[in-house]
Amino acid sequence: MSVGSLVPQAPPETGYGLGLPVLWAGFVIFPRSVGSFVANRIVRAVGHRTGMSALLPIGAVVMAVAGTMLWLLHTELWEILLSMLVFGLGMGASYAAMPALISRSVAVDELGSSASFNQVLRTIGSSFGTAISAAIIAAYAGPGGSATVESITMTFGVGAFLCLSLGVALLAHSIVRRKRD
Repeated sequence: MSVGSLVPQAPPETGYGLGLPVLWAGFVIFPRSVGSFVANRIVRAVGHRTGMSALLPIGAVVMAVAGTMLWLLHTELWEILLSMLVFGLGMGASYAAMPALISRSVAVDELGSSASFNQVLRTIGSSFGTAISAAIIAAYAGPGGSATVESITMTFGVGAFLCLSLGVALLAHSIVRRKRD
């Protein structure tokens, strides 16, 4: 996501940038917030029918779709905005399902600690994602250490691959668990 806001503010001369002022480039994450808000409402409406455990892998797959969209389509502002919206939908579904899954899986006296630990893991995961993105950009940097088209595309590709891997793993786990139950 950090690279998703880097692309809009980078100058067009970079080969990947859209040249938006920093203020407007910051609004690129707005569709992600809208998607997350909408997904949260959808989860509340359909969670009792599909089960919260199904919404976690669905959210991960939707995030993988968004990651793939960013990887393949990031030369126009509307492509990035749409990808961010889809990412927000996936993130919102996954993040809304987690508290319900945690609350039914741990003892009541451990609920606060478990929910807090979930938040810590999300923060650490976000930090790792940013560090991986920075490492890729640094490894494939252009003159002066700046990002290149290749480093941006590779960063989005790695992100898409990781999201897809997680989505597949969660879907497989969900299928195995349903067969056992």
